[in-house]
Amino acid sequence: RIDARAFLIGRVAESPQGLEISVRLWDVPADKQLTEQQYAIDRDNLRGTADRISDLIRHQLAGR
Repeated sequence: RIDARAFLIGRVAESPQGLEISVRLWDVPADKQLTEQQYAIDRDNLRGTADRISDLIRHQLAGR
Protein backbone atom coordinates (compact mmCIF):
# COMPACT_ATOMS: atom_id res chain seq x y z
CA ARG A 1 0.00 0.00 0.00
CA ILE A 2 1.23 3.45 -0.93
CA ASP A 3 0.07 6.24 1.34
CA ALA A 4 0.52 9.07 -1.15
CA ARG A 5 -1.63 11.72 -2.78
CA ALA A 6 0.15 11.54 -6.13
CA PHE A 7 2.54 9.30 -8.00
CA LEU A 8 4.90 10.39 -10.78
CA ILE A 9 6.10 7.95 -13.42
CA GLY A 10 8.92 9.07 -15.68
CA ARG A 11 11.00 7.72 -18.52
CA VAL A 12 14.15 9.05 -20.17
CA ALA A 13 15.53 7.56 -23.38
CA GLU A 14 18.35 8.59 -25.69
CA SER A 15 17.48 9.56 -29.25
CA PRO A 16 19.61 10.70 -32.20
CA GLN A 17 18.56 14.30 -31.44
CA GLY A 18 19.21 14.13 -27.66
CA LEU A 19 16.73 12.86 -25.08
CA GLU A 20 13.09 11.83 -25.04
CA ILE A 21 11.42 12.35 -21.67
CA SER A 22 7.92 11.32 -20.71
CA VAL A 23 6.10 11.83 -17.42
CA ARG A 24 2.70 10.76 -16.11
CA LEU A 25 1.17 12.07 -12.91
CA TRP A 26 -1.46 9.99 -11.10
CA ASP A 27 -3.96 10.93 -8.41
CA VAL A 28 -3.55 7.94 -6.09
CA PRO A 29 -6.79 8.21 -4.04
CA ALA A 30 -8.91 8.71 -7.19
CA ASP A 31 -6.88 6.12 -9.15
CA LYS A 32 -6.77 8.31 -12.27
CA GLN A 33 -4.17 9.95 -14.44
CA LEU A 34 -3.97 13.72 -13.98
CA THR A 35 -1.63 14.53 -16.86
CA GLU A 36 0.91 13.15 -19.29
CA GLN A 37 3.60 15.08 -21.13
CA GLN A 38 6.39 14.18 -23.53
CA TYR A 39 9.48 16.21 -24.34
CA ALA A 40 12.11 15.77 -27.07
CA ILE A 41 15.12 17.85 -26.07
CA ASP A 42 18.84 18.21 -26.61
CA ARG A 43 21.03 17.50 -23.60
CA ASP A 44 21.77 21.20 -23.07
CA ASN A 45 18.09 21.82 -22.25
CA LEU A 46 17.77 19.23 -19.48
CA ARG A 47 17.59 21.77 -16.63
CA GLY A 48 14.89 23.82 -18.35
CA THR A 49 12.84 20.71 -18.99
CA ALA A 50 13.16 19.67 -15.34
CA ASP A 51 11.82 23.12 -14.39
CA ARG A 52 8.85 22.71 -16.77
CA ILE A 53 8.08 19.28 -15.31
CA SER A 54 8.16 20.62 -11.74
CA ASP A 55 5.87 23.50 -12.79
CA LEU A 56 3.50 20.98 -14.36
CA ILE A 57 3.38 18.94 -11.13
CA ARG A 58 2.89 22.02 -8.97
CA HIS A 59 0.07 23.27 -11.21
CA GLN A 60 -1.71 19.91 -11.18
CA LEU A 61 -1.43 19.42 -7.41
CA ALA A 62 -1.78 22.96 -6.13
CA GLY A 63 -3.72 24.59 -8.95
CA ARG A 64 -1.19 27.35 -9.63
